[in-house]
Amino acid sequence: MHTMNLKIYLWRLLITFLLVHTITLNVFGSGSADTAAFIDEQRVLIKQFQKDSKIKGLAVALFDNERIIWSEGFGHSNPDKKQLIDTETIFSIQSMSKTFIATAIMKTVQDGLIDLDTPITKYLPQFSIHSCYEKNPENKITLRLMLGNTAGFTHEAPIGNNYDASFDSYEQHYISIYDTWLKFPVGKKYSYSNLGFDLAAQIIEKMSGMTFQNYMKRQIFGPLSMTSTTVDINTVLKSNNRTEGKVIGFKKLPIAIPMIGAGGVYTNVTDLVKFVQFHLNFGKVKDKPFIEKKYLYEMYTPIIIEDYALGIGITQEKTTYSFFHQGGGFGFGACMKWYPECKIGSVILTNGGCSPYGIVSKILNNYINRGHASRDTTLTQGFHPLKTFPRQLQRENKNVPNVLEIGMSTYREDWDKYIGTYRFVFKGGFEFMWYADVARFFGYKTPKINIYKRGNRIYLDEYDENKSLGEKELSEHITGLFFTNDGEALDFRSKIPTYRNIELER
Repeated sequence: MHTMNLKIYLWRLLITFLLVHTITLNVFGSGSADTAAFIDEQRVLIKQFQKDSKIKGLAVALFDNERIIWSEGFGHSNPDKKQLIDTETIFSIQSMSKTFIATAIMKTVQDGLIDLDTPITKYLPQFSIHSCYEKNPENKITLRLMLGNTAGFTHEAPIGNNYDASFDSYEQHYISIYDTWLKFPVGKKYSYSNLGFDLAAQIIEKMSGMTFQNYMKRQIFGPLSMTSTTVDINTVLKSNNRTEGKVIGFKKLPIAIPMIGAGGVYTNVTDLVKFVQFHLNFGKVKDKPFIEKKYLYEMYTPIIIEDYALGIGITQEKTTYSFFHQGGGFGFGACMKWYPECKIGSVILTNGGCSPYGIVSKILNNYINRGHASRDTTLTQGFHPLKTFPRQLQRENKNVPNVLEIGMSTYREDWDKYIGTYRFVFKGGFEFMWYADVARFFGYKTPKINIYKRGNRIYLDEYDENKSLGEKELSEHITGLFFTNDGEALDFRSKIPTYRNIELER
């Protein structure tokens, strides 16, 4: 390189460096030493989190209801380290998608397309569901119960789930939910589930006359100026700045997410900030109401438990409250959290399996404790999600029938054929490294269940990476169909057995 060219190159490099740091400080609101020191401290925390979690790359943002305070990418988006993560890099946000579809549902309610408390059979006349507690439970299931995880659904669908990403169409995935069993009577308990949110996506399609992808683009992403956000996998695949999820032991992970409503959103931190700011401003976009506050208030109000409302988690803090949601799966980990009364929020997106809630909370607490944000109830107008929490309903729903008393629990000799160890089957785009395949063959660090007899009872113990998730007693409801004491189905009636709708192999 010539001397003159080298000087020009160095000048350009210096100017670029100064511009980047000037932008960071200006977005924060000042160029003070305290501001710069705060950002540097958070960078140290992020890098330590990245190291501890063994994550290849991530993007983070801190913001208030009007501006981005700090956003930055760390690490790489691919194994060969040729592409750096930046604030425009696309990630899968997994279950954080639940907050997006809940927001979309409130938009359809505002537009008069649907009602939260009408049985969903009005919108899906062919819908039905199995239950050992009650007849025709589908006539009791509503969107409010589905979005609040209180309809009684299990977590996974038979076609398209966290272990099997093979599916011909989203409609096929939706319809497979119709053949599942409820864990408990409708509306009586809380159990985190993907199924209600995917059925909500199907309802949006039926009532809007649009595909779910088009509805989200036109009615949510577009109005919020989220130009890089999508639930269309073809759009994701065309992106030149996207990262893929990574899990130790896997050579390849699926990109297309079958659970389009519960986990199908792809976005970057720049767009995700806009979404959370929309909620920080209680439904306003550019100072104009887009979704009325009263509908968001309904979304933020819990049903059965205090810490989950309609597609959004709630944390009671010392003097205020916060909203949040996490997402994890297919090699991604994500979290968004915000304090409505402090008008402050943070998001983090990662391309590794981890739980970022702790680091997001720490960044927010550091910012608040520095005195950069304080509690102000002017915008919220005194709204508190737990003030309207129906505690009487919570007390009434504690008396739920015991599924063990419904079926046969005393051991029978013909159950001997079920005794043994079964591992969960991964298929539909999951490829293991050779050493992981060997480990799975010997049953090491692989999700599995063990079915065994003790006394005159039959039990199931589930394992994740050799760690027991707890013993569960089984009862037989129909020949070959068992339920655990917490309502999960173990089905031996077909050639391929399933547990929680996940295929098993002996």
